[in-house]
Amino acid sequence: MNHLDFWNKTKDELKKRLPAHTFDTWFEPIEMLGVDTSKAVLQVPNQFFSEWVETHYSAQILNTINELGVKTNNLKFVVSGEALHLETDQKTSNGSVATKQVKDHDTLMLHMFSKVLLRVQTINLQRQLLKKLQKPQGVNLLTL
Repeated sequence: MNHLDFWNKTKDELKKRLPAHTFDTWFEPIEMLGVDTSKAVLQVPNQFFSEWVETHYSAQILNTINELGVKTNNLKFVVSGEALHLETDQKTSNGSVATKQVKDHDTLMLHMFSKVLLRVQTINLQRQLLKKLQKPQGVNLLTL
């Protein structure tokens, strides 16, 4: 199972355990960038978000990840714009740990672009709805 499927499974479990408004606010925006026995790397929208989730929900996230079969005891939160500079620890063949920088810039940029595009489409739909709600509905006051 890849890390995206694993995160979806983790979110499904968290959704069962948390109030809907809490889950929608604090967990829907989170994306998993990777997970292994050393840590789970989660991408969040901003620094405040990172601090809030880490302070209030990191234990629940770790417990759920561990219950689903990945035994890790460390979470790393990365703010969206910082994902391009994310460094991950990789074990070398002799067991030592080496650090490498994520190089899949195009994938990250495409992902961020698609999120922006979705947000723009949502805003446009909201504007169209607002215009329809503000238009007079053709009521003729003379016939009343």
